[in-house]
Amino acid sequence: MFKLIVTLIQLLVNESKLLRMVLLRLGISFLLLGAAWAFMVIGLGFIVWALYLYLTNYLNPPIAALASGFLLLLVTGVLVWIAIRLTRFRISAPGKLSWVRHHPKEVTLVVLLAGFIAGATPKAREALTEGLVWLLKRGKS
Repeated sequence: MFKLIVTLIQLLVNESKLLRMVLLRLGISFLLLGAAWAFMVIGLGFIVWALYLYLTNYLNPPIAALASGFLLLLVTGVLVWIAIRLTRFRISAPGKLSWVRHHPKEVTLVVLLAGFIAGATPKAREALTEGLVWLLKRGKS
């Protein structure tokens, strides 16, 4: 276990410049993604407002607002239903993964950390692989 910790610390020291660059790019990506979401919400607001203004030519303003709101809720409901159908999955052997259900926060943290480390550099993937092999060998003996 000590060897794994030393390897990870050496990796972080050696790859700190690359790690900072990756984190900076990740931060910029999140900033741009947030701006895109904001513009999308503003655009959706203008579309609903335009629908409301169009419907006021044919209906009373409160009825036009109600119709616009219901149409937006209908579209939202269909999108949520599609997302739920796409993300549904089944575990074929639930007994083998019962520890995942008992410790979901810990498993999520470990998976996110392992994915981040494995995606940082080739040396990180090598160190992670060595650590996992060590853990698997230790578990068998």
